[in-house]
Amino acid sequence: MNKNKLKFSLLKQFSLTHATYEVLRNKLKADNVSKVGNYEANTYLFAYHNEHDDLVAGLYAFCRMGAFHVDLLWVDELLRGQKLGTKLLEQAEECARDNGALYVNVNTATFQALDFYLKNGYEVFAKLPLLINGMDNQYDYFLVKYL
Repeated sequence: MNKNKLKFSLLKQFSLTHATYEVLRNKLKADNVSKVGNYEANTYLFAYHNEHDDLVAGLYAFCRMGAFHVDLLWVDELLRGQKLGTKLLEQAEECARDNGALYVNVNTATFQALDFYLKNGYEVFAKLPLLINGMDNQYDYFLVKYL
């Protein structure tokens, strides 16, 4: 393959179902599988609904190669401070243990839930600056809790 004959493209704000993204993801996954074998992630969705079946709190996580990653955790503002987030996190940690995970990791920003994770036994292992218009001293925190 001659790199001088390659055509470059840049897509912005594209759908995750875009053909180029799908091919890219599949090629990377195939490369990873060739090196480590099974690369599939087990996914988990923990949710609380009210009497109208509206979502009021939830947590989405996935487990791959011994790492349990909390990707999304949200609690309705009216229910915050009532330990619902802690219950979700504890349920996720129990699931992680049941699946042989070594640790749970999560990332959060200064304006999000850093104190919540610290109170629940997570420790910061990386901190990177964020640029948010009108807000100073904002960071992206990466946290871990070993099981």
